[in-house]
Amino acid sequence: MTITWLQLTCGRGTDSKSASTFTGKAEDRAWTALQRLHAKLLPQYDGAAWLAQGGFERVSIDVQYRVTKGRQRRTVALIGRLVNVDVSVACPELPDLTVEQLEDVFRPVVLDALAALAEAQGLGPLPPAGQGGGLSAVPLRALIDDPDPYDEEPGDCFVITRVAPDGVNPEVIERYERDLAWLLSGAAQAEVIEAEVSGTAVRWTVRVGR
Repeated sequence: MTITWLQLTCGRGTDSKSASTFTGKAEDRAWTALQRLHAKLLPQYDGAAWLAQGGFERVSIDVQYRVTKGRQRRTVALIGRLVNVDVSVACPELPDLTVEQLEDVFRPVVLDALAALAEAQGLGPLPPAGQGGGLSAVPLRALIDDPDPYDEEPGDCFVITRVAPDGVNPEVIERYERDLAWLLSGAAQAEVIEAEVSGTAVRWTVRVGR
């Protein structure tokens, strides 16, 4: 299975006012906007070469929108070759915005998160597509530091399986990966330690957070 260099997720923050302010339809628009932004950003940058400088394979950015104002919160966490950047941003106007307007709201937030990763890891500017060929790469970091396989520890992992009776193809994999991104939080997505594809199914092994 091909792992794209960038993954975007979003969801309601821990703000107590959010439950009554953000409706399901508004959240659907936010999710659609973020997925459209993801599709546009992937081909615009040589992100894989950029991340390879630090031995990373993918960066996952989780945008948590909230009602209350305040300083934008941002954290960068390294998990082997996977990087999580969690961003909490005030967006009380979210229910009134269209998908196109939300795209414009999320774009600077995502680019700022990538810039934060670049600063934290000394990766330099994110190169536009076709301009990352000169960057030096180091071996990918180990996905798991512990040499013992986690799936041999009782209760430490769980498995998600999606069956495809008509056969697995790239379109099916892409659709199932979108479903997985919607199902798991940003932190949980970084805990996917194994992905297997057969002729009729896709399976993910997810490490349970400690």
